[in-house]
Amino acid sequence: MKKLLNLQYDKMDSVVKNGRYVKICVEIGCGNGTFMLKYAQEHKDDLIIGFDVSSLSVVKSANLLKKNEIKNAFVLKFDARFMGMIFEYNSIDMIFMNYPIPWIKKPKRRSHRVVTNRFVKQISKVLKTKGRFRMISDSKWYVDYVAGKFLSTEFFKLFDYHRSKEPFINTKYEKKWLEEGRTLYWLELLNTNDRIYEKEEDVMPHIFLDKIDEDKILKIRDESFVSNDSGYIYKKSYKGREETIIKTISVDDGFNQNYFIKIVERNGKYMVKLDDFAKPIITESVKKSIYNFRDFIE
Repeated sequence: MKKLLNLQYDKMDSVVKNGRYVKICVEIGCGNGTFMLKYAQEHKDDLIIGFDVSSLSVVKSANLLKKNEIKNAFVLKFDARFMGMIFEYNSIDMIFMNYPIPWIKKPKRRSHRVVTNRFVKQISKVLKTKGRFRMISDSKWYVDYVAGKFLSTEFFKLFDYHRSKEPFINTKYEKKWLEEGRTLYWLELLNTNDRIYEKEEDVMPHIFLDKIDEDKILKIRDESFVSNDSGYIYKKSYKGREETIIKTISVDDGFNQNYFIKIVERNGKYMVKLDDFAKPIITESVKKSIYNFRDFIE
């Protein structure tokens, strides 16, 4: 499926750089892809990339783009809070977030919250100076919450804020909510961050051990090192002919990734590294699951 990019996120920069686009735009929570389709059709010289954490939404969006033979739009199954890891800083012109679910009032769903301090910092870095973040919602308190998060930093200022009883982007949800008599809210924020940041290299973490306790490794069962929605879990180990692998889950503010840690003997020492089969985003918890393995096994 051409419009569905698996998260080999090193490819994203090449997608952006190799196309001669007037603007690079991102939609967070692309749903069924109707906004992406309309934007791509109306702005053929721009590139729009959609993110969604739902596999079903990603497939629906990809199918819609493919059916309409859209060349300037792509979709990723990805958590937008980590978008600074797949885009160069100061590279995005516009970020859209259309009718996000306001998880804030549901404590049990806090891991679904998109607009966090981490998110705002990431947005300020990937957006170009004078690039804009736009949110549309039928929830005034959530719009006010998001505005407060952004405007409490030194990097954003208000560009536009208004309400309407008419549709903004003509989606089925807008039509439904307007029929119910709801008011729609439009929030647009201007990025004033003109700092130059050096992008961190996503070096695959690894360590060397002089010896290992193989019995302890083979007995691994749900060894958890998670606190406050961040950390990692060594789920289970598997012994191969030439290597041992450990199924691992990392958690970063509720963002979960599954991957394998490989232990292989090299020149009389043991290398502990990420297995090549599944390449996770190199978050802090992923790094710690490798670097802290020495303390765990010793």
